[in-house]
Amino acid sequence: MNYPLPLSPDLIIPHSGELRTVIDWQHWRKRRAFLLGHDPDIPHYLVLPEVHQVLDSIKDMDTHFLTNTLWHTGARISEALALTKESFHIDGVRNSMVALATAKQRSRGRPSTKDKAKAKPKRFIPIVDPVYLDEVERFLATRKPNKEEPLFSLSRQAYDNRLKAIQADLNLPVASLSAHTFRHSFAINCLFQGRTLKTVQEWLGHRNIADTEIYARILNGETHHLMYGMLF
Repeated sequence: MNYPLPLSPDLIIPHSGELRTVIDWQHWRKRRAFLLGHDPDIPHYLVLPEVHQVLDSIKDMDTHFLTNTLWHTGARISEALALTKESFHIDGVRNSMVALATAKQRSRGRPSTKDKAKAKPKRFIPIVDPVYLDEVERFLATRKPNKEEPLFSLSRQAYDNRLKAIQADLNLPVASLSAHTFRHSFAINCLFQGRTLKTVQEWLGHRNIADTEIYARILNGETHHLMYGMLF
């Protein structure tokens, strides 16, 4: 079920004809321990300033671009490692996007032979952050990959090992920093900034909305603003 999510006071403000968000990140940092302590099914995640802290600590181009791609798209690591030059459509902040070949869509029961034979569906994630868009263009211009050549030569294990080395130097509130941490963080960042559950479901490539609703639990208890102004 798609339903409006409760938002913090003054979370959404008009700016230049668009909806922009103002978020008290320190509030959500403090609240995370409470939420995770009371709902063990909520996946461990980072909030935006913490992801930027990770990105700022990465020095080599490949690891930074892969991490930033996971953060901007919510891709599974297998989907990101399969990206090629042709996966990116670059045409300014209004029309740029990346096509992800959805690697996994959970369905009820055992998949049929017909389901197994189907080509992996693609989903298109808009690229609107000019800083990330610039990184995409610089990476492609520097590496000059062939048309069908995967952009990343890293294995999943090698990437996770690099993240473990990064985590050792940072004070992060996750037991183990992994590629999936950025997928969870992407989903929660989208909900913090008012994107609908249905939109996040499509961006993540979830077949079932129930797989996406787990992230909404982080906002479900944020109803203080609905109490403001009431008379008793």
